[in-house]
Amino acid sequence: MFRKQLFNDALPDLPPIPGYHVCWLTTTNPRDPIHRRVMLGYEPIKAAEIPGFEYASVKTGEWSGCVGVNEMVAFKLPLSLYESFMQEAHHDAPGREEQRLQDVADMLREQAAAAKTQLIAEDGTRDLGRNQPARGRFDA
Repeated sequence: MFRKQLFNDALPDLPPIPGYHVCWLTTTNPRDPIHRRVMLGYEPIKAAEIPGFEYASVKTGEWSGCVGVNEMVAFKLPLSLYESFMQEAHHDAPGREEQRLQDVADMLREQAAAAKTQLIAEDGTRDLGRNQPARGRFDA
């Protein structure tokens, strides 16, 4: 663990904060700006909240007093929101997309049958809708 932490070439691992998911956010991505994350419920982590991270405190600017390294700033998100976001992004949205693909495949099968032709479906197309994952649990 000592070697992993001491020689981490990118960012130090953030310690867990009970009730929150912690992560690093970049201040330089125009497609995923921090102000949008703040609107979603993300909160910057102050250096005083994490003992031993005083060395990584931003000294000036908008994120002064927060944990930061270069253009990255540490944030926390309540676990209830994190779970909701992960459920949507990694379960619900992909499920809707799979349903759309299944609907198209069904429509093509019906058109082929009406035209008295054969439609050959590959394994992935045949399996659409068969392996619906259970609602997820996304641990921080």
